[in-house]
Amino acid sequence: MKILSIIVPSYNTEQYIRKNIEYFLDKRLSEDVEIIFINDGSKDKTPEVLEEYCEKYKGYIRLVNKENGGHGSVINKGIETAEGKYFKVIDGDDWVETENLVRLVGYLKTSHVDAVLNAYYKMDMSRNYKKKLITAKLRQEKVYPFDDVVGRLEQISIHMLTIKTSILRENHIRVTENCFYDDVQYALFPVTYIDTLIYFHYPVYDYLVGQKTQSVSDASVLKNHKMMQRILFDSIDYYKSAVKSMSSQKKEFFITNLLILSRQNYNIYLKNHKVKKAFDWYKEFDALYRKCAKDFYHMTQRRYPYIRALKKSGKFGFHFIGSLLRGYKKLSG
Repeated sequence: MKILSIIVPSYNTEQYIRKNIEYFLDKRLSEDVEIIFINDGSKDKTPEVLEEYCEKYKGYIRLVNKENGGHGSVINKGIETAEGKYFKVIDGDDWVETENLVRLVGYLKTSHVDAVLNAYYKMDMSRNYKKKLITAKLRQEKVYPFDDVVGRLEQISIHMLTIKTSILRENHIRVTENCFYDDVQYALFPVTYIDTLIYFHYPVYDYLVGQKTQSVSDASVLKNHKMMQRILFDSIDYYKSAVKSMSSQKKEFFITNLLILSRQNYNIYLKNHKVKKAFDWYKEFDALYRKCAKDFYHMTQRRYPYIRALKKSGKFGFHFIGSLLRGYKKLSG
């Protein structure tokens, strides 16, 4: 059995995929790691590039071709396909820090921990900076009971998570398909089943941002605002189906993340308040949220006073709060 399966979602990544692959080409990795590129119905030359590398590095690099179903469908396919003890996702337009990946694999060889949270780099191409993001003030490679430290972890992101494949597969973890922003679910849903974790302070993942075409850009998120709503509502449904088996600490962590996701949905419209339809879209979402998840709707109102204020302030207040939002980092996520 391989120690680590790395799933690389690849859709029209011809521009970046060679760079992504080159960081994996280290002999110290080939015995213990499998790199599974999942081509999600690309329309450019991504498949041809991947086939070239698969032929050259048989047994180390694999290619799975599938019809387009979105990023979530690739993660779901990866969970079905992976043969490694541990599972990690690296997007096709991002890359890894090779030396730190080697260190991580070395640790995983003797590890039985459920999950590893590693530091990662955020690479903003529009502003030309590289920032190290850390998880929390946890000791390097100390095994922690998850419930003992979850209070120090506001969020877990896809970029920091390495998890036992068996946790994902045996508990039937599946994220929303044909939708962007499913990475939130991938990092959140398995929390129910994580009992132990360690923190690995070496950054493994280089996360590329600052591209206008990315799904996380303000313009793209507004265009796909219905997808963000779907991720929120599907995540609330998952929570309600799993809450009975959660510890109180995991329950609190889950609720915190769902409220953050709720805030992000409201912020889509506020950050784009100058767009003609933004106010009407906000009103539609607010009414739908109250109808579909009244309990979380009211928790969101209590947690974020500026969202509560929107109810009473009308269109003028919507534009005023929207104009202020970008200046406040705590609200702008």
